[in-house]
Amino acid sequence: MRSQSVNTPRLERSSAILLDRDGVLNKRPARGHYVRSWDKFEWLTGAKESLRLLKDAGYRVILITNQAGVGRGAMTEEALLSLHRQMTVDVARDGGKIDAIYYCPHRGEDDCPCRKPKPGMIFQAQHAFGLDLGRTLFVGDDETDARAALAAGCMSMLVSAERPLLAIVRDLLGNTNGPTRGANHV
Repeated sequence: MRSQSVNTPRLERSSAILLDRDGVLNKRPARGHYVRSWDKFEWLTGAKESLRLLKDAGYRVILITNQAGVGRGAMTEEALLSLHRQMTVDVARDGGKIDAIYYCPHRGEDDCPCRKPKPGMIFQAQHAFGLDLGRTLFVGDDETDARAALAAGCMSMLVSAERPLLAIVRDLLGNTNGPTRGANHV
């Protein structure tokens, strides 16, 4: 399990949201393919606006992402780190912020404790940011995201074509009580 610093100091407990990357923020590549470089990274409609709205509302945004392309030799870890740096710069240009990125570079067959659906990366974020996981939402696009959230004690929601990240964020910010356990929980 690896984390990528985005120059954010450790803060006391506050609102945070966990997001998967591929399929939530950017177009998911075909199965067995990987986003290997910035020129292949394609933002989903509304993703950068979602990150701006979350920042403006005081949420810390933490990415939790499997990146088996590194473990499979399809890309280097340096290329992944470069892509993530460019992604955070692009988000900042539009007024958003990504506070941290946790990624697992291992393959599924490696049985790594950080690879989703295992909750290792979520627990690492919890430790680093003092997260109350029972009040933390994890938004993903796949059943492995929902299973990792459940294993960590997080609430979870899955994006879909009918309910993209921007719709979820707008609903979250419109609900002054925050997300409720069981509401769209997967």
